[in-house]
Amino acid sequence: MTLLSALLTLLLVMDPIGNIPLVLSCVKDLPPPRRRRVILREVGLACALLVTFLVAGQPLLDVLQLRTPALTLAGAILLFLIAIRLIFPPRGGLFGELPAGEPLLFPIATPAIAGPSSLALVLLFPAVSTQHMLQWVLVIVVACAITGGVLLLAGRLQSWLGRRGIIAIERLTGMLLTAIAVQLFIDGLAELLPGLQA
Repeated sequence: MTLLSALLTLLLVMDPIGNIPLVLSCVKDLPPPRRRRVILREVGLACALLVTFLVAGQPLLDVLQLRTPALTLAGAILLFLIAIRLIFPPRGGLFGELPAGEPLLFPIATPAIAGPSSLALVLLFPAVSTQHMLQWVLVIVVACAITGGVLLLAGRLQSWLGRRGIIAIERLTGMLLTAIAVQLFIDGLAELLPGLQA
């Protein structure tokens, strides 16, 4: 996994364009200046959560005695489930009914931006290379910055793309994530099978 492929995969998993309807529904009752501050705060919280998982993830896996193939397969399964929900969204939206009031951490920071698939993907980064932690942090920060920029323009993008345009992008993202999930699953099996045969 290169830095560019890691960035693109993380952006696909975060799905900023697909999250536009969710974000707008969460902040619709707030005045525009407050709306922008809330979005920036939620993106910052998501970024902090992802970096925390990046840094503390491997020691946690060591304590739990989880090996990389298990994490790869688990990440693939989670990614696949999210992809299916993007292609065939359930009633009430991707994350169900939204709570009333100003969002704090839930549902924008997590699970919309830093969801299970994003966290699982970030945990895989050190498995690729533990010597490039600063680069992995940069990947997360850049992905969050792009996501934040898209979400700050959520109203304009929704009016420009229209409801059908956003749905089409969600479906396309789901299809791409399905392919990535299958590839992760194959990679996990390839790592696991030699170990089982040995």
